[in-house]
Amino acid sequence: MTIHAETLLPLVVLLPLLGALINGLFGAHMSRRAVHVVSVGAVVTAFLCAIKLFYALKGIAHIDPYDPSISSTLYTWAASGALHFDVAFYLDPLSSVLLLVVTGVGSLIHIYSMGYMSDDESYGRYFSYLNLFTFSMLLLILGKNLLLLFVGWEGVGLCSYLLIGFWFTDDQKAQAGQKAFVVNRIGDFGFLIGLFLLLFHAQGTTDFEVLRWHCETGAYGPFHDPTTLLACCLLLFVGACGKSAQIPLYIWLPDAMAGPTPVSALIHAATMVTAGVYMIARLGYLYTLSTTAMAVVAIVGACTALFAAIIALTQRDIKKVLAYSTVSQLGYMVMAVGIGAYVAGIFHLMTHAFFKALLFLGAGSVIHGMSGEQDIFKMGGLKKKMPFTRATFLIGTLAIAGVPLMSGFFSKDEILWETMTRQQQLAVPMQAQAAWSDGNELMVGGRDGVLLSYDSGSWDREQMPPAITERRGVRRHVLSNLRAVTMGPSGTRWAVSDGCAIFNDSGGGWSLVHQPKESTFLTAKLYGVHAIAANDVWFVGERGFAFHYDGTAFSQVETGVKSVLRTVAAGPDGTVYAAGAAGIILKWNGKAWRKVESTGTSDITGMALVDGQLYGTTGQGTLIKLGSKGWEKLAIKLKGVSAVNSLNAISGGNGKLLLAASVMMDGADISRPAILTRADGAWTASVGEGTSRLRSVGSSASLTVAVGDGGTLFTVQGDTLSAAKTVPTKPGYQMWLYVMALLAAVMTAFYMFRLYLLTFEGEFRGDQDVWDHAHESPASMTIPLGILAFLSVFGGYVGTPLFGEMTNQLHHWLEPVFRIADTRLLALHDIKLAWLYAGLSAGVAGVGILIAWMFYAGNLKHVPAQLAERMSCLYRLISNKFYVDEIYDATIIRPFRVVAGVCYRVFDVLIIDTGLVHGVAAITSGVGRFFRLFHNGDVQQYAVFVVAGLAALIWYVGG
Repeated sequence: MTIHAETLLPLVVLLPLLGALINGLFGAHMSRRAVHVVSVGAVVTAFLCAIKLFYALKGIAHIDPYDPSISSTLYTWAASGALHFDVAFYLDPLSSVLLLVVTGVGSLIHIYSMGYMSDDESYGRYFSYLNLFTFSMLLLILGKNLLLLFVGWEGVGLCSYLLIGFWFTDDQKAQAGQKAFVVNRIGDFGFLIGLFLLLFHAQGTTDFEVLRWHCETGAYGPFHDPTTLLACCLLLFVGACGKSAQIPLYIWLPDAMAGPTPVSALIHAATMVTAGVYMIARLGYLYTLSTTAMAVVAIVGACTALFAAIIALTQRDIKKVLAYSTVSQLGYMVMAVGIGAYVAGIFHLMTHAFFKALLFLGAGSVIHGMSGEQDIFKMGGLKKKMPFTRATFLIGTLAIAGVPLMSGFFSKDEILWETMTRQQQLAVPMQAQAAWSDGNELMVGGRDGVLLSYDSGSWDREQMPPAITERRGVRRHVLSNLRAVTMGPSGTRWAVSDGCAIFNDSGGGWSLVHQPKESTFLTAKLYGVHAIAANDVWFVGERGFAFHYDGTAFSQVETGVKSVLRTVAAGPDGTVYAAGAAGIILKWNGKAWRKVESTGTSDITGMALVDGQLYGTTGQGTLIKLGSKGWEKLAIKLKGVSAVNSLNAISGGNGKLLLAASVMMDGADISRPAILTRADGAWTASVGEGTSRLRSVGSSASLTVAVGDGGTLFTVQGDTLSAAKTVPTKPGYQMWLYVMALLAAVMTAFYMFRLYLLTFEGEFRGDQDVWDHAHESPASMTIPLGILAFLSVFGGYVGTPLFGEMTNQLHHWLEPVFRIADTRLLALHDIKLAWLYAGLSAGVAGVGILIAWMFYAGNLKHVPAQLAERMSCLYRLISNKFYVDEIYDATIIRPFRVVAGVCYRVFDVLIIDTGLVHGVAAITSGVGRFFRLFHNGDVQQYAVFVVAGLAALIWYVGG
């Protein structure tokens, strides 16, 4: 029988729920074998279904590589007006990766638990919670909308409380569960506000596909208002800080060690802590629209990575070391998605799941074999007692330390590499046609609204806001391609793009200042802009469109032509000219455009006023100049050049005239790109290799550049052009992110090998009785260790870019999900640069390992104790986790308890209990006692009251 993928998708989610219900309701009356058969069987079956779904999705990707997905709707949850929520599941390349990780690693943890929890009295309850945890995580990653994600989000929060406090008879463990629950509720409060804000502005939908469409089209929503967008992103990120344990809400995760060790592996490796990273990646198209939100995410992630790594340096508990390492590694992932390296973040999430699950389960094997001992200073030499655990633990340690050829090396190195190259080398915008220079200032722009400006030897990257474009009747709110850019006499900058969008920067950053809403304009492009003065700016483009800005408003001006106008410029007397297809030249007479000349069939590709003369270029390689008798052709004589085939752009200043050209060299049979320069009346040619067409040209006082096809930047070096895909930029805040991440990497290698050496190498330092009973774990525990060790070694090879583009299978797989975000934060990398940073990353890991080896296995074993003694204050500060818990207790918890106590005494005791409850009862009782005085059985007294009452009534009526 064939089961369709649409049927299999909800089955994957519901299988663990079924296992949780069976064990939860009947587990106490079932045998241990029956309990784990149901629980493990449910998750393993879900994993097998996940594999089948993955291959089904892969088949769909061959047919529809742009947007492969599988969806299944069970029923409509709520529908009222604009509000509509479905209980529906959605599988795309991103969720498929998480699905395989959660069910695969989760299955191994379930199998491992069979041995680890074999003697526990609450065996059925444990496996019921474990299945419920898996169900909640699957609901989170496969939910088709943000509301269903939130249900799973709250589900994993509930299950963490149940599992961390699993041994609730121990007060300390119960309090740890409560702490995790409360801290996560703080984060969830922010998440919920962000969800409601997004729901309000997105007109009642939280469907991921619809939200993505909103981001692309800008039909409505918070995407027009940067403040609302920032608020949505940051509030949702507050929730991510809780789930993924980022500063300041990381404090619950180290205490999560109170639960059984397999629970720690499940929480720290495969499920709950990755939820925040997944949420940001899933909403990457939203976060990418707010550079401020992205910066906050990246900075918080980097600070968390370094801060947690510092704390891990002095921890003695084997699970606490791993806990803080998890916080640190999560910081890496959050930093990665914060800089727009979504694939790198998900890659590290995947590899981290492998080696962190291995390390936690290895730690559990040690604790199991050491009769519950967790202090690494009471261990040592355990490789003799637990050789298999030691071997697998060493593999996990090598992976997390970032040793070359291990999975952790590839994923962590990619994050470090992305962090540095995204700020150190800016990608030249592809399809760059918007170049402008006046001999001093230099700007180059192109695809996705990216503008590079040159100053003092480095480049700055600027980003245009989204604009609306229309294609085949569909309107999209996207970062459109820049077609021209200029700077006016007052320093005000202008740019134009697809969709007839006009941008302006008057000193406060770029903003979209004008865009017609009619389809006629939204399907067209503007190609030229010229600013004569602050109140006199012209824009021209396709279909003969021309717009004018008079300092207060924009207006469309009829040109009388329907062909493309590619350029606009002012002559030496201030007269404005526009030109374009078929050599048409228009002149503005102050009231209307008039056709003054046609140079032939060749398009005019550019015009520029250079040193008091107005020049133009044509696609057939002709240079023209406006003279006293009109437009005249100029000869270009170049030594070694047999023909100038085309002139594609013009610029100049400071006595230079620059042309972007295609030339035929003497004796050659193909055209080559060239920058032609005229200075002091003489022409020179700087010729490049290949056949790339130069689309724009410009120069500053120290640099002359042209941009060719595919975003290749050509720079002049004598008579040659040198090509590059990236340009150097000024160090920004991302430089500090890289430094912090690099320091965290050194510390990670150090503290993890400190952990390994103190646990498995050297001599045993604990009780002899514990040593005598130490033993290797059973097969149900060691088999999962072996599988995870294999994945920790080879799991990273699906995402390495170091051996050529086609080896990076994970990037190709996730490309349809992150194509929007990645084009907005484009970063093209050189493979040699990648190897350089890979070597630096490996060197950093080596330094950390070497120091740990010298301190804990070499000749410098006395140094750690000496350092702790000499820097006792710093050592106490770090070993006490910077007293963050104590600070929170003094500044937040105790004041809140005081306020709660006052509220209790005032509202609960005084107002509610004393006033409303007991007060009403006392008044009622008092009134009753008062009237009882008049009911004493004396008939004569009753008669007096009756007469008095009648008299009062007669007086009242008669009066």
